[in-house]
Amino acid sequence: MTMINELEDKAEEYWKKYPNVILVSRAEGMGKNGVLISLHKSYADYSNFIAENLREWSDDIQEYGSMLISLEGRIVKPLSLKYLGEQEET
Repeated sequence: MTMINELEDKAEEYWKKYPNVILVSRAEGMGKNGVLISLHKSYADYSNFIAENLREWSDDIQEYGSMLISLEGRIVKPLSLKYLGEQEET
């Protein structure tokens, strides 16, 4: 088993315990090779989440970036899969 497969197996098991994590995947672009999307009740919750997981993954993460989105402001198009169901076949 390669090191990448071992990390993916570890990640698959690890992230199952976080119901607020809604996506974890390998990715390409902007100098990164993975993506994680999570939802948090507050900035403090987010900050604790980042700190805890950087400790857990410190040997495997060389660099990370984040983007915060407030759900209290105007949302132009809410995150939903319903749009796919409404799409007409062409």
